[in-house]
Amino acid sequence: MSVPAMSPPQVNNSVNSSAPRASAYLGFFLFLVGMGMVAYVFWRANALLAAPPPTVPQVTGTDPNGATNAGLALGADIKDFLKQLLVLLLMCVVGSVFGSQGINILFAAWNAKPAAPP
Repeated sequence: MSVPAMSPPQVNNSVNSSAPRASAYLGFFLFLVGMGMVAYVFWRANALLAAPPPTVPQVTGTDPNGATNAGLALGADIKDFLKQLLVLLLMCVVGSVFGSQGINILFAAWNAKPAAPP
């Protein structure tokens, strides 16, 4: 029984021959952007949660609008905190999607088969 002769793979010099390489670079770049966004979210969340809490407004004197103003200031602080948390959550989701799509593109480029010769 003889072993069939193995021929070397055909080299495709067409325009599409650089597509897997470009896709691999694009996938790696998207992965890095996504991981950078997730790292920024962790850094920003740490800074947000490590900051001292804002002072609670005190009602002093006989100002008839003192309690209203204190309540409005407290509500504005809570609104700003929740807005920052929502932005961090959105950035974390977007960074994770970028990272996962970058990995998918990178693995697809690594597993790409060369085009058959015409």
